[in-house]
Amino acid sequence: MRSTNLFGDDGEATAVTILGRVSLLAILPLLCVLFYGCVGPVSQTTDTELPGQSPRTTAEPGLVGEYPPDNSPLSAFSLSVEERVAVNFAEEALIGQCMRDAGFEYDVPQFAELLESEQKQETLRRSRLYGITDRAAAAEYGYDPPPDPSNVQRKHRELSDAYQVALIGTSDLNTFREADSINPSFEVSGCVGAARLELGYAPVKSGQNPDEVTDIGDAGDLAEALRVSTWNSFAASKDWSDIVAGWVNCMVAKGWNVEDPVFEGGDMTAITKQRAEEGSSTPSAREIELALDDVTCKEETDLVRRLREANDKWERDAIERRATDLQENRKHLDEVVRRANQVVEEFK
Repeated sequence: MRSTNLFGDDGEATAVTILGRVSLLAILPLLCVLFYGCVGPVSQTTDTELPGQSPRTTAEPGLVGEYPPDNSPLSAFSLSVEERVAVNFAEEALIGQCMRDAGFEYDVPQFAELLESEQKQETLRRSRLYGITDRAAAAEYGYDPPPDPSNVQRKHRELSDAYQVALIGTSDLNTFREADSINPSFEVSGCVGAARLELGYAPVKSGQNPDEVTDIGDAGDLAEALRVSTWNSFAASKDWSDIVAGWVNCMVAKGWNVEDPVFEGGDMTAITKQRAEEGSSTPSAREIELALDDVTCKEETDLVRRLREANDKWERDAIERRATDLQENRKHLDEVVRRANQVVEEFK
């Protein structure tokens, strides 16, 4: 779930908001480019409907492996893939218009390009939610995901202080990054702030349950934040360890030293780390053997179904605790999406 602030050969900035989480600050792709260099999508689709005009879509099982559709209990309150893309595209379109009015170049990617990229990322995310499950992919790629030919490396350029001030209201990116890490609702000004104001972004805070997620950032997808925190709590629980114990025993019986099917450890970490250190793009025979045994043990212990059903129970408990907050938050998201669709219609 990711895309980047890209730079063409002419050095002009092309901004692409991170798609995986709408609540992430749009400046993070900029930081990614300035300090690390990034990868972004280039392929396109056509004849795309506006979000909200068609039912939510999910990738078909078997495309990257057998995995559950995105219909967990909390998904009913969260932004769909199409809605996330609409909000991100609308933000980028408004930022681009603002930056051009200020005398700067700012190229906005195509809506269809962003939608296709996010759908691919969502497919991959769900296909690996419980670790590798696709036998054919394991046999060919080991633990690596299948290559995505739509991703290309782009050159990056330093941005002027004036450009950064116009974009986010400050030229001190280190101070901005430190402030953001301390306070996720750090207010962004400049063209980014203006775009978010127009779309109706608002940090969603609730003092009702101080031990729960209370500050979820800009567009404010509370359900998505709860999905992440609930998943993390479930993964650290006895419920999780009891379910994965059968998989661990199956793998040990096959001669492997393993700790967890999702969070790896043992031979899984050692083998993939060795390949990374060697800089090899090809899995070793041992890695392929391990990945295939991993898939086999998941199948023999019915691991994916059991983990999914247990996680759904954790999500239903979270909904019961935060039902009022989730309903109110969904109303907020509906308004953000409504405004975003108006922008999409204008700029698409």
